Amino acid sequence: MLATLGIRYLRLDQLSLAMALDRLRAAVRAAAGLFHDETVVAMKLPTLREVGTETKLLLIGIPVFIWTMVPIYHMFLFAISPKEDAFSASCGPASDTE
Repeated sequence: MLATLGIRYLRLDQLSLAMALDRLRAAVRAAAGLFHDETVVAMKLPTLREVGTETKLLLIGIPVFIWTMVPIYHMFLFAISPKEDAFSASCGPASDTE
């Protein structure tokens, strides 16, 4: 772990323990929330316009998703149904009791 923080050779005769811990703490604090070359970006609350845009996109996207999935569902049911049922002339069950 110390090698990943840049401290490869830690010898107590060259460095006091307090200085070593200070270097270690500084290295850990610097790398705490960052991945490699990532920079810190401040978070901000979305504006009302951004929320409205996302809402409009969802209101368009959900019906398009359903419109796409319904035919796929029917193709799947057609694929797993027996051949006789798939090519029969009736659209519903043979009698009301079934």
